[in-house]
Amino acid sequence: KINRYQTPLLDDGIQYVHVRAVDNAGNISKTVHYKLQISRSPIIISSLHSSTHREGMPEVAKDAEFTWDINPAELVRLKGFLIGISKDTVVEPTQFTTDFSAKFNGLEEGRYFFTVRALDKTNMPGSIFSYEIIVGKAAELDVEKIKKIARQIQEKEQTQEITFIKKRPKIIGPVIDVLFPFDTVKPFTENSFEVYLSPRNISEKYIEGYTIVLDTKKPTLGENINLKSNSFKVKNLKNGTYYLGYKAKYFIINEGRKRYFWSEPQVVTFTVNITLPTSPLISYSEGIVNKIAQRWITIALSFVAIMGALMSIGLGNRINFYMQYIFYKFFTFRKK
Repeated sequence: KINRYQTPLLDDGIQYVHVRAVDNAGNISKTVHYKLQISRSPIIISSLHSSTHREGMPEVAKDAEFTWDINPAELVRLKGFLIGISKDTVVEPTQFTTDFSAKFNGLEEGRYFFTVRALDKTNMPGSIFSYEIIVGKAAELDVEKIKKIARQIQEKEQTQEITFIKKRPKIIGPVIDVLFPFDTVKPFTENSFEVYLSPRNISEKYIEGYTIVLDTKKPTLGENINLKSNSFKVKNLKNGTYYLGYKAKYFIINEGRKRYFWSEPQVVTFTVNITLPTSPLISYSEGIVNKIAQRWITIALSFVAIMGALMSIGLGNRINFYMQYIFYKFFTFRKK
């Protein structure tokens, strides 16, 4: 009887679970539908343009308009966007909107950076995209300063928790979930099973590989990839407590270069308790021993009775011998 089901690596978006019950007579119940909103990876801005200003080029217009878009398949889990515009530097966007465009009027002369990032219904933010415009004239761009600011924002996205307005939940970096085919609170009763790794807050295409260690002691994880896929099979388990340690190596592309990071190491504990089948001979012997233990008084009295009978039989034979011996001597003596 199955009343629990796990499936790994569902795609982002709306998923449905359909369940029907079947009784012993083969009767089937009505179908129950359960709707799931899956959001494991951030929503990415697919395009960002300005109809009033070319990127990085001086324009006389003091009113700036920006438009952006995402993959249509992501609309079902989209909550909105965080946008912002700043002068001479790049900052994180904080203004929430559900529109796909923004307009800013009466900008002063200078260099501006418009930033936008998508926000899904679980309040998980996507990467920040920026668009540089120049209104009139602007001072020479400090490229190193902009790169430094961009690196700081990127590192904050990957390694720090970000708290959003209106007490939105905190979002951390990539998290790897392990999907066991059993409840780890209870002992596992077999010697092998298959485990699935499910990354959250990051797309699978950015996962370089995993470090997996299974031991009877709490493991120390190194930085060597020993698993490239998202599943592996555990075999030849014996009774005892096991520790499964794991972490993922992933990358981001920044300024055309790959930068590698490791997810936080995690350890999961589970117990194996395999009950070995008993042979018929051992089972029969155990049954006899149990019956003897239950009826020991009766068996003890029976042994006493048997020993008494044996002693009586032996004593009777001896008495009969002596009687015949006396009878023989007596009558033989009389005849003489």
